[in-house]
Amino acid sequence: MKYRKMGCWLALALIAILSSCSKTEDESNDFRVAPVDGGKSVKIIRYDGKKQTVQIPSKLQGITVTEIGDNVFNGKDILKVTIPNSITTIGNGAFRGCENIFSITIPSGVTTIGNDAFRGCKNLTKIIIPNKITAIANGTFRDCEKLVSVTIPNSVTNIGNNAFNGCTALTGITLPNTITGIGENAFANTTFTDITIPAGVTAIGDAAFAYSGLTSITIPNTVTNIGIGSFFECTKLTSVTISNSVTNIGSAAFRNCTALTNITIPSSVTSIGDLVFYNCTNLIGVTFEAGIPANNVGSPYTSLFPGDLRNKYLAEGAGTYTRPNGDTYTWTKQ
Repeated sequence: MKYRKMGCWLALALIAILSSCSKTEDESNDFRVAPVDGGKSVKIIRYDGKKQTVQIPSKLQGITVTEIGDNVFNGKDILKVTIPNSITTIGNGAFRGCENIFSITIPSGVTTIGNDAFRGCKNLTKIIIPNKITAIANGTFRDCEKLVSVTIPNSVTNIGNNAFNGCTALTGITLPNTITGIGENAFANTTFTDITIPAGVTAIGDAAFAYSGLTSITIPNTVTNIGIGSFFECTKLTSVTISNSVTNIGSAAFRNCTALTNITIPSSVTSIGDLVFYNCTNLIGVTFEAGIPANNVGSPYTSLFPGDLRNKYLAEGAGTYTRPNGDTYTWTKQ
């Protein structure tokens, strides 16, 4: 009888220990939530855990988790995170500054990813964007320095400002034909050498490809405006094709493109901003297919082209101008 009682006590003690361990490992205590959709679901508004491998639960307090709120994991020391299929929204800055995170899978049900959601995730190498996303928000992957692979679905129509700015390991990216807008600095400070701008794009934002590794670019015939500094400091750019739909080339659009040797300005262009080809030191051939009013060809007080091409063109009109000795100031009409 004595031993039987002792056995019961030991069994109860073991159950208590196991129960205690279970509570200690229960990650649900690490999350704080708030009701959404009239209380039908909840969103995570804070993470208090210290774990480096995080599994976000699909339910908390017995209610389905559908959102990761703004800045929930901002700056946390996380290596890997698992997001449940119940999630539809990832908030602004949700994982911003998680410098050590290397693995994350975005569920297919996610419809919204906020601004700067993964900004500064310096060790993130691969991302697949689900096919319910219609826009890549501003700064979403900015400064993801080791990101080498990005899959963008056909559902996406817009690339936001700074979306991939500073993704210095990104050697290539395919944009679907559904894209209509490329935002400011969207692909600035990247290393890929070529990119196909989809036929549906109507405008290229300011500094969209500045400081990138592009060697050639073709502007499709849907683009009407090339933004300010769009290809600024693309020092490897040797070939540029501008379509007949472009009416405006923004200031400094090709400034410091030191490898560029020839360019044709199509007849559709009616305005060229200041410093567009400033410091294009190897530019030796420029063809103007039509005349542009003097007040729309940069400022007389800025160096629009290397040498005297602005004045020579305004005096002699459409045609091809060359500067055979690239270091000379004077251009000659052919």
